[in-house]
Amino acid sequence: MKDGIPADTPKLGYLLDRIFESEFVEPVRFYLVKMRALKSHDWPPRYELHLKVQNSARVEMLVDSGAELSLITKQLGEDLGCSRTAGESISKAEGVRGSIEYLLRDIEIELDGHTFTAPVAWAQTDFCDEILLGREVVFDLFDIEFKQAEEMIVFKWRRP
Repeated sequence: MKDGIPADTPKLGYLLDRIFESEFVEPVRFYLVKMRALKSHDWPPRYELHLKVQNSARVEMLVDSGAELSLITKQLGEDLGCSRTAGESISKAEGVRGSIEYLLRDIEIELDGHTFTAPVAWAQTDFCDEILLGREVVFDLFDIEFKQAEEMIVFKWRRP
């Protein structure tokens, strides 16, 4: 990609890179990149939904089409009733701001009256403060439309 940029293009300080599907290896990587908006409209696309394990909670999650898995904080997982079993191995995810340890949990999600179960990464580190709604399962069940001007996300159920 870099070779295709004309020489007279102003230097903007961007890093261009391409990650090919065949280059994906474990561990899972979460890339939460916060950039200052070039426009004055700065809207984080959050959506309210209901999570349930043993306990339930209504939460607003950042809808992140770049996240393969959904992610919840350590405290939210504990509030929902998640627990670690003896001998269970922790996985590691790496992102731009460092790495976190997580346990994978199947969590019941209710979104606009539709209930389904999806794998969710339950963070095991205290400094993780973002909760993400990732692609796994969710993006297969819904057509998702982002309407930034209205600061609205529309989820359209795909299954009868």
